[in-house]
Amino acid sequence: MGAIMRSVTQAATAVAEIASASSEQRTGINQVNEAVVQMDEVTQRNAALVEEAAAAAGSLEESTRQMMQAISVFNLDGHSAAPVAVVKATAKPAHKQLALRRAG
Repeated sequence: MGAIMRSVTQAATAVAEIASASSEQRTGINQVNEAVVQMDEVTQRNAALVEEAAAAAGSLEESTRQMMQAISVFNLDGHSAAPVAVVKATAKPAHKQLALRRAG
């Protein structure tokens, strides 16, 4: 009878350990699941930000085209206005331009 009691006790201990390990595993799986949900939320927010940035870039590109068209009617010292990139690269600070005009 004592051998049966020891076997039952060992089985009960094994079942308790399995239950404890299962609980720990469930907790770990829940934590992983929460992390995956958070990563998914961040990914969705990032995708929305990328879409907004792309829309803003397109809007800026259109605004740039419109601005270039608007300034193309102006003349600078008898020359047609150059594209913005060229004007930026060749423009002198305003105080130097005034000094050159006064000297000339």
